[in-house]
Amino acid sequence: MNVDKKNSLTFANVLSSAAVATNNTASPGVDTKDYIGQIACVVNVGVKTVGDNDGTVTVVIQGSATNSAAAATNISGTNSVSTTNNTAAVGVVAFDKRAEYRYLFARVILTGTNSPSYPVSVTLVGESQVQPIQ
Repeated sequence: MNVDKKNSLTFANVLSSAAVATNNTASPGVDTKDYIGQIACVVNVGVKTVGDNDGTVTVVIQGSATNSAAAATNISGTNSVSTTNNTAAVGVVAFDKRAEYRYLFARVILTGTNSPSYPVSVTLVGESQVQPIQ
């Protein structure tokens, strides 16, 4: 079985690499209707730009039936990547579009001191239903 067909994977930014200093912020919604099966959400949290090592960053992957972050709920199973005390973290959260709602969101939750900011990004990796001509 060929599970890694040439040019079959699609990459998209769910949350572009940015400095996040506001608690409970959500990314714009990503419509998953053109994807097949599971989607990998690669979460990358960097070290706080300056300041004490007293904060916690959690990036939670959520789903919603509509393109509304306010209506989004945490996906089932392992749904987040966290780090504390000025340490970087990288993790992958699986979004199974057969078991979840259509729209995917990444929500950043900060606790402790969050000034000035934490660099955070989330990249989606999945297989598109429409494949390029080989």
